[in-house]
Amino acid sequence: LAYVLGDEGSGNDLGKRVLRAYFTKKMPPHLAKAFNETYNLSVEELNRNVYQNKFANAYLASFNKFVVEHRNDPFIQKIIYDAMCGFIEYQILPYEEARYSELNFIGSIAHIYEDIIRAAAAEYHLTVGHIIRKPIDNVVDYHKKYLIK
Repeated sequence: LAYVLGDEGSGNDLGKRVLRAYFTKKMPPHLAKAFNETYNLSVEELNRNVYQNKFANAYLASFNKFVVEHRNDPFIQKIIYDAMCGFIEYQILPYEEARYSELNFIGSIAHIYEDIIRAAAAEYHLTVGHIIRKPIDNVVDYHKKYLIK
């Protein structure tokens, strides 16, 4: 369903969630203050950057930097956890084989939030195997180990 309707657990999704929390005043005051000091963003500027930008998904994902910087805050941890649960519910659980297969993940978001992905998967009784940031690193390691002598 692409980034508007089906990008659960992505940087775009996390950006949308943190923006929604900030602009609907659901974000705790200490985080709202930090967000405002970092971005000083008006709703008009946000809407312009989202609705008049063909790369809106990348713009929204850029707010993941704030999520990473505050990832130890319980409010942000819940945002991340809920996003990962959404990913599991919409992108994994519809496939029956997911219940008995090992799940493996690739990408920087999965790498950064590995602990939360594993916790969310455990909640659904799913098994997580490897989480790899950049697959090319594993390819290079394989070739170094087995092919280059």
